[in-house]
Amino acid sequence: IWSPENIRQRNFAVFGGEFLMKQNVIGLRGFFDGFFRLDQPLWAGFLAGWPTLPDNDQHESWYKRIWYGLNFFVQIPWQVAVAMTVDIVGYSLSDRGWRLV
Repeated sequence: IWSPENIRQRNFAVFGGEFLMKQNVIGLRGFFDGFFRLDQPLWAGFLAGWPTLPDNDQHESWYKRIWYGLNFFVQIPWQVAVAMTVDIVGYSLSDRGWRLV
């Protein structure tokens, strides 16, 4: 059984995966270039994706995921940031968006 916090972390990752599936090659390159420009504990912890794995403490709470997102947001090209903002707003206004909070 997953805790509510683990479910929110999973939903955060699913949102990112759905966003990536909508991107063209330029968007994907911008996304991953920004992702791997983050400090290693931030991107490694995101990829770990489960409590107790190395660096996952960087993503264990809603506030830490927001901090990760803000750090990531300033690393990506503005075109990718705008597309992500549009998706975040749309997702947040949908019924599915409440699963992230």
